[in-house]
Amino acid sequence: MFGDQVKGGPRTKVAMFGDQDDLSENDAMMLDAVGEVYLWYGKSTDAAKRERAVGVANRFVQTVCDNGQQTHKASVVEIESGNEPPFFTMHFPGWDSEAKSSTGDVYAAKLKALTVDA
Repeated sequence: MFGDQVKGGPRTKVAMFGDQDDLSENDAMMLDAVGEVYLWYGKSTDAAKRERAVGVANRFVQTVCDNGQQTHKASVVEIESGNEPPFFTMHFPGWDSEAKSSTGDVYAAKLKALTVDA
């Protein structure tokens, strides 16, 4: 799974295996599922990140297919947080469809809990 995080500049990070908790609501994440590449957008993902994610996914598909690593061209499927179809969630064992919508941004909540009021 790949994620586009902009903190001090655009970059793409690679995770060897992701789970549902790796999907950040302010990021665009790409999952290579061999025959298809899924672009998942968190609820707070801005237009610039979405555009960059599409470009990365298209270059990825072109590179993988051109190098003969796959026998057919993969399609790019865009998915919105909270509207994940079964063909996407099946790649995440134990997917909880209520988790993201009920907990919000887990990292922001943890940071807020650590913040000391002056």
